[in-house]
Amino acid sequence: MKVYLQGNPKKYPQPNVTTTHSFKILPKNFQAVLGGSETFKIRKKDWNFKVDDGLVLREWIGKEYTCYAISKRISYIVPYEQKPVFCEGD
Repeated sequence: MKVYLQGNPKKYPQPNVTTTHSFKILPKNFQAVLGGSETFKIRKKDWNFKVDDGLVLREWIGKEYTCYAISKRISYIVPYEQKPVFCEGD
């Protein structure tokens, strides 16, 4: 894991990474990723992620980025299709 304290995270390439995706991340989630308690995310297939792609997670507060970012690599993609949530009684 790399933590950048300033500058453009795209200047720091990762080995074996073909594509890098950049995302905003809220401070509480940023700390969870940094601390190791959040190690995966389930999301709908709205990006063309592949194993070995890079992720740059940039901390976002309000309407701007902070100077913190974390660089990660996708190591596994779960073959799971996220289903819509159904509420009882609707």
